[in-house]
Amino acid sequence: MKDITTKSDIETVVNKQYDLLIHDKETAKIFSHLKLDEHLPRIYNFWCFVLQIEPEKNRYTGGVFGPHTKLNLKVEHFDIWMGHLNTALLPFEGEKRNEWWDKATQQAILFKYKLGLEPFEMKVIKRDK
Repeated sequence: MKDITTKSDIETVVNKQYDLLIHDKETAKIFSHLKLDEHLPRIYNFWCFVLQIEPEKNRYTGGVFGPHTKLNLKVEHFDIWMGHLNTALLPFEGEKRNEWWDKATQQAILFKYKLGLEPFEMKVIKRDK
């Protein structure tokens, strides 16, 4: 298996995760309003920026948290999101894959705290290898 090294790899992971999310009975309603042809390129650029994969070509601007405040998210939605990310990352292994998982874990913890869903607590979320 290879590590995540290109924007194409990021697109593969994001597309798989969002496909799982929009077909999951628990999260489908949350994602049904999105215009994926507009939304997904922003997500690709976000992860390129976070993972420093061609960030000069894939600029991300804007805030990540704000749009999520209007979605009536619950703790279980973040658990599902992380589970689908885990599945989407399975074809990859290596430093960037692990970094993606770690950054997404941190983001989920912070979002849950900022949304008032859980107290702030850094914890490790196990992933399949």
